[in-house]
Amino acid sequence: MKFPVVLTPDEDGGFVAECPLIPGCVSQGETREGALANIREAIELCLETRALEDDWKLPESYEIEVLEPFKEAMVQQISRLLQFFFAGSEFSKVDQLVLAGGCASIPGIAEMIEEQLGVPAVVANPLAGMSLSGRVQAQTLAQDAPALMIACGLALRSFD
Repeated sequence: MKFPVVLTPDEDGGFVAECPLIPGCVSQGETREGALANIREAIELCLETRALEDDWKLPESYEIEVLEPFKEAMVQQISRLLQFFFAGSEFSKVDQLVLAGGCASIPGIAEMIEEQLGVPAVVANPLAGMSLSGRVQAQTLAQDAPALMIACGLALRSFD
């Protein structure tokens, strides 16, 4: 499951990362990447700890209060990116958007982008057509495939 993270510059340098859905789940790092890596670990530890507590669950309002506004902000950022692209090039339209990265796995995001921006959107799957070992959990891997785009590209580079 994906959790939203708020990343803010720390007044003493570095960055502070917080997961607003898990009260008290805060971390920091000297760089953005370091803070994000640390908050991922903190989220895992918080979830493990809370899993021991039978009564803790994600808030029922998670989708309405957190996920939907995040998806709206994502669509808005893609719209701005397209405007920037059109303003700086001779192109006036795109045929299709290919979504990659962890956020591409958010349910319904491709459809929302297509509906609001009028541009066909698909979720990238760099593993499509690849044979898998029987020991690999294909469904779990398929969910994470969009986030593996760079790793797959780097791996294929060695075959040139």
